[in-house]
Amino acid sequence: MFSFYRRKMSHFVTPSESIRSSNIMLIDKTFRYDPAYSIALINNEPIEIKFLQSTTYSADRDISPNAVQFRPNVKKQIGTIIDIPEYEYDDFDYDIWKDEELQYRARYIASDGKHYRRWLIVEKQNQQQFSKYYVVPCDWCLKWIYDGKLYKQLGSLKAKGSYSNGVTKGSYINTLEGQEGIWLPLNEVTKTLTYDQRVLISLNEIHPQAYKIKSISTTHPIGILNISLNITTLENDDDYKNMIANASSLNFETGTPDKEHEFCFMSSNKTLYLDNYIELTAYENNGNGMQEITNFQDNYKWGFELENKEKTQYIMSNQLILFDEKDSKFTISCKNSISLLGEKIIITLTNNKGEVFTQEFSILK
Repeated sequence: MFSFYRRKMSHFVTPSESIRSSNIMLIDKTFRYDPAYSIALINNEPIEIKFLQSTTYSADRDISPNAVQFRPNVKKQIGTIIDIPEYEYDDFDYDIWKDEELQYRARYIASDGKHYRRWLIVEKQNQQQFSKYYVVPCDWCLKWIYDGKLYKQLGSLKAKGSYSNGVTKGSYINTLEGQEGIWLPLNEVTKTLTYDQRVLISLNEIHPQAYKIKSISTTHPIGILNISLNITTLENDDDYKNMIANASSLNFETGTPDKEHEFCFMSSNKTLYLDNYIELTAYENNGNGMQEITNFQDNYKWGFELENKEKTQYIMSNQLILFDEKDSKFTISCKNSISLLGEKIIITLTNNKGEVFTQEFSILK
């Protein structure tokens, strides 16, 4: 008797389940007929969404006022970055990202002319009828060095309310803890971030702001790296132009041969400091891997220029930059002149076929 009852109940649909099923079917069929409907991109793949924007904010600013709805039964992970079209925008908001690689731009213009802004999914609200994914706007590409390698990740800067924060006592000023922070997706790249890691966050390339990571949370919310930052001082090897803290710790090597280049040059650093020098060594693939070039004079030629063409004549005529060429070795040095600060030198290596290998070097203090 019990077995009969259990089999019968297994096929029984409650009224609420029937209504929910009907609602999901109706939502799916009418999904496009909504002013909030849009076609967004996730990893360059189109996806249908409803973008629900709000003008209200929570007191601690940790809860996003904006949300995304997908079609029924479409699920995405917390920490996913979604590119949502923008129809009202300021050109300046796009200009500040033009020098970044496309994948690290918070705003970009696609090949079809559409304007996109990137958003980070930070929370999911499960509802019986229709789930919402809360999103925050990506507005900074964080850069840091770990184990000599440069890492980058788009994220969302945030500022907490001061009512719940302690005070950090510094040598000159007292600062509220947690006043600056950033949310990043939790992935293999961001797992390399560590406590006391220094980063630069600023649109001011002359006097940027440096921070140290004071806390990292990977569980609030789960799937997001919730980082709190403390203000710290600038250091001599900070790269103001590219917003990279302690750039001298970057183990920079070019020279992996590919389909385009069977020759290259290598350097231990991509930064040239005022009143200092760097030495480059030319290599070629001779069939046994990359080896230092021995027959250099007959087959290769060094060259260089400044990215700022207007300054080139002034700098060279005043001998602010000097170079020394000895076959496969090329040394370039610069004097301690403020007019060189922030400039970029483009060094080239050309073979007898006219093929060119190029690399940029920034000049820092």
